[in-house]
Amino acid sequence: MKEKTTQELLQNLLSRLNLDEANPLSKVYRSWESIVGSELAHNTKLVDIKGKVLIVKTHHPTFSSMLQMKKRVIIENINKNYPELQINNIQIRISSQK
Repeated sequence: MKEKTTQELLQNLLSRLNLDEANPLSKVYRSWESIVGSELAHNTKLVDIKGKVLIVKTHHPTFSSMLQMKKRVIIENINKNYPELQINNIQIRISSQK
């Protein structure tokens, strides 16, 4: 079996953490605070992008409601900055873990 280079191992790790440059989620993740604002950014977590749906987790219904109220603006901001994603919806999940 061929040994992997450090670069290959690092790329594999970044990919598993959804932080590689090719992953569209990493682009949004890096700018999440500027997209939703400081308070929501610190109380929500990007989980995934499934098709054209952004999946976000929050630990409290209050932040879920705040996301819901800002949903249209958030989608517009994402599509303005990352038009290749063509996000058309946000799925909000409430989790007991922060």
